[in-house]
Amino acid sequence: MAMSRHAIVDFACNLDLSVERIMDFIGTNWLRPTILSDQHFYRWQFIDPIAGEGKDHCVIALLGGEIVGFLGLNKRAFNAGGEVLKGAELTTWIVKEECRGTGIAKAMLDLIKKNFDIAYGANITNDAVRAYIRMGFNFIREVPRLMRIYDFDKVAALGTIDTVISKVYKMPTARQEASQSLLPIDFAEIDGIWPDRFDRSSGNLIWRYKNHPIYQYHALLVGQDTTLIYRIEDVGSVRIMILTDILYTILPTNSFVSTLDNFARDQEIDFIDFFSSNGALNAALTRAGFIPCLDLRDFIDLAYLYHPLEVKSSKSYSLISYLHEDVRRGGLDINSLHITKADCDLDRPNPTYLEKIGRALHETADR
Repeated sequence: MAMSRHAIVDFACNLDLSVERIMDFIGTNWLRPTILSDQHFYRWQFIDPIAGEGKDHCVIALLGGEIVGFLGLNKRAFNAGGEVLKGAELTTWIVKEECRGTGIAKAMLDLIKKNFDIAYGANITNDAVRAYIRMGFNFIREVPRLMRIYDFDKVAALGTIDTVISKVYKMPTARQEASQSLLPIDFAEIDGIWPDRFDRSSGNLIWRYKNHPIYQYHALLVGQDTTLIYRIEDVGSVRIMILTDILYTILPTNSFVSTLDNFARDQEIDFIDFFSSNGALNAALTRAGFIPCLDLRDFIDLAYLYHPLEVKSSKSYSLISYLHEDVRRGGLDINSLHITKADCDLDRPNPTYLEKIGRALHETADR
């Protein structure tokens, strides 16, 4: 627990606060409608994660008994070179406007730094970035985005594609011979220690994907070394394979991409969309024919938020990260860390998506 000008800052589970009261604060103070105002989603997001052991570890600031600050937090183990670190995924951060500049924001981040070895958060506002940087966090402006496009004419409806892209990255017209097998796999069967990333054990993946209250995720085993996790999104006439993670023991090759191409054609996928902070993985995919969007930012600009459709000038997600000084001294390289849409709530639905599919969240809670 921390104090800041008489404010109390602590984890929600230590403050005897109801979920309803916290959600009411979020709904009242966030700039636009958010799915965190739904109790079922809030509980899945913040109470059900494995490392939290059924407790709400969101950071709360109380002033005079009133909630004046909220920072969404999932406890999640982080595997770094065989060592298990205390990790935190950070999401929505709100400090009431009249309480900004009073030290409350600093106290909230201090609590994180004192309790975790490593922390990540995504899509940070400019005001929040300033606070994070002052507190010793690192800022990554854009997470690299990679694409594999099969129908350039259809996909252009999501933004703009220069003709040079469709010429250089033109897909083969015939089905390719792939040497790797491809089989659906249950999340309960995926279990391993992949270094430099948040926990990908089967229990965590079951929570993150199989038990997701809205999205339907799938996993594919490609060959013997690589597992893909994805969902399919239809945006107008465009069918997108949103690739949320690639788990591998050997870096992907041309054969891997050929196998993926065949699957995409069978499923009538128009393009594959993938975000990854891992330089080695991104380089391997680029060599195998994926489009490196950040390098070609002047030639391809597609939406990555679909409900409503938004083409943002940043073209990507941003990240903030905190590594304890002992972790940094241990040689953990921030550029080698593996952060994808599997982390930091990078694949969160919004209320507009629920309206699109005509589904109330409570109808899926017992699925």
